[in-house]
Amino acid sequence: MTKSELHKEAQPLSDSSFTTPLPGSNYTAWSSMSILVKKGLVSRYGNPARFSLTKDGEKMAHDLLIVGIKDHVLTSGDSNSVAQTCKTHNSAVASSLRETSNSNTLSSSVTSPSKEMAFLIERQSSQLSVLSSKSDIETSPSYSSKLINSSENSVDNTANKDCRRKAKNKLSPMPLKKPKPIIEPTTINVQKTGYNAESDETVIFTPGSFEVILLVDTQETSGSSKGLQNDPTFSELTNFQIKFEVRHLKVGDFVWVCRNHDTNMEIVLPYIIERKRMDDLSKSIKDGRFHEQKFRLKQCGVQNLIYLVESHGNNQHTGLPLATLQQAIVNTQVVDGFMVKQTSNHRESMSYLATLTRLLSNSFNDKTLVSCLKQDIPPFNITDDLVSLITFTEFSKLSGKTRNYKVKEMFVKHLLQLRGLSVEKALAIVEKYDTPQTLLQAYEKGDGEKLLAGISHGSLNRLLGPVISKAVHQLYTSSVLT
Repeated sequence: MTKSELHKEAQPLSDSSFTTPLPGSNYTAWSSMSILVKKGLVSRYGNPARFSLTKDGEKMAHDLLIVGIKDHVLTSGDSNSVAQTCKTHNSAVASSLRETSNSNTLSSSVTSPSKEMAFLIERQSSQLSVLSSKSDIETSPSYSSKLINSSENSVDNTANKDCRRKAKNKLSPMPLKKPKPIIEPTTINVQKTGYNAESDETVIFTPGSFEVILLVDTQETSGSSKGLQNDPTFSELTNFQIKFEVRHLKVGDFVWVCRNHDTNMEIVLPYIIERKRMDDLSKSIKDGRFHEQKFRLKQCGVQNLIYLVESHGNNQHTGLPLATLQQAIVNTQVVDGFMVKQTSNHRESMSYLATLTRLLSNSFNDKTLVSCLKQDIPPFNITDDLVSLITFTEFSKLSGKTRNYKVKEMFVKHLLQLRGLSVEKALAIVEKYDTPQTLLQAYEKGDGEKLLAGISHGSLNRLLGPVISKAVHQLYTSSVLT
């Protein structure tokens, strides 16, 4: 089941909310999922993430079910209602299993343990029926008379006692290990350890419990703490009286975070800016950083990407023709899907950052922020009162240059080295041929240079065309590149 499906099904059975934390706490019922995964009771797999019980988890669930049923019978004595409840629950599980078996999203390895769980519930239901029959017999008026005449049928009476003893033993729960107490982290502990992005622990910021801070990459300043006072970026942002910090960012030049007042945990807002002066834009196009940086920005988990282009004097001495730079800017907006903002000088750029910081602070102060993994982030809507975002820890992890790339991601980076291949075009190729080996196998079957010409890309569904198709074919099939 997915996270949202578990929320829907488990909420009626839980005393705590899966989305809203208790007063004075940043944790919800879902926060316990990370403990279940660590203990090997729940397995997490797939993208988007899906969860299922392991064999140990099913055993634990079965034991808890038996304990709960026995306690209810001992306290209320109403075994009939419990048996009926188990039968009803069994029917619901069987119905759920039928739906699961018809779904293509789960494998047989997942449905099999669920069938075992249904069998355990069915067996428990039948055991309760035995207990119910036993209870009815013992409370009936005829039962006393049978006890008076029991000496006449001592053999049968002994057999009945053995049967009742065996039925009682079947209902005895298996011994459970005493669970370790779960200690809620204090503010001091949280500040020391921070948020673990590898876990499924959900952290929630309630309205008013955080502040919005602009993070400035060290490359945008002089880089020395002693020289910051004379740095133009530091001075301008200070004059605009906004909250900002200079920090090393693995991708992007400016990003906003929400920092919790009590725990100092940070959640990244869905806006990031890459700033380029016209001469720097020219250099990045020449050395290949232009496409590589845009690719990494698209992988960082932040949905709204802003490309801030700043003029350099009269833009006459930039290293490339002005028309070439303008075309690159247009491609960034139309093809790559970035929002482009052009400014005339450095002060105007800093004014834009200050204005955007105030707007984001006013827009998010009344919202509830929920941390989640990149693959679980829903489409962002500024009107939503509940917003799911990634933490700064995971943002840094996803943005690092030295992280372990998948074959598909490395294939995209490889294709981007070809002239004329944008991120959108490379992604379109990889979407159909996810590895170089798959592409080479397709070349062996035929079509050759025209194989990729008919692939569409971008929002306008334009074709790659014969020129790019030929260039990619030569890259992977020719021993000598021209």
